Amino acid sequence: MYTIMIHIRKADMKDKPEELISKGALREGRHDLVMVVLEDDTVMGCCSMELNGLRGIINALYIKGEKRDVDLGDGLVRSTLYSALRRGIEWVEVPLTQQWVGLFKGLGFKPDHEKKEALQLNLEEFFNNCCCCGNEGCEKTCSTANMKNKGDGV
Repeated sequence: MYTIMIHIRKADMKDKPEELISKGALREGRHDLVMVVLEDDTVMGCCSMELNGLRGIINALYIKGEKRDVDLGDGLVRSTLYSALRRGIEWVEVPLTQQWVGLFKGLGFKPDHEKKEALQLNLEEFFNNCCCCGNEGCEKTCSTANMKNKGDGV
């Protein structure tokens, strides 16, 4: 049996993130936070975010075509969101006019009423709610809900 190691980390120059950013560009902007997902030692995708005060804007998301159906995008975006939260970002937005809208809506991004062309997400709520239902009382078991039930917090 062949085991594949997947990991996500902050990009460095040897990853050549600018090539992936250009392939997955959602909008023009800075790339202050760039995360990559690797399979073994091969970069399979990246997510970039512009940081503006307490707000982040996802500018690019790219997953190599053959890996788009294995949830690498979900894990990569979650890791990018967590890194943004650790840097003090409270809200993240993403352009509405792009191919990843279903992924972002599935993660809990909602329409931004001030910017009609964007979805937004409050990071504190995202990381403090149940990953399955947003603490609405679903019957699913998840690690976030289990940690809250034990009083450990998130």
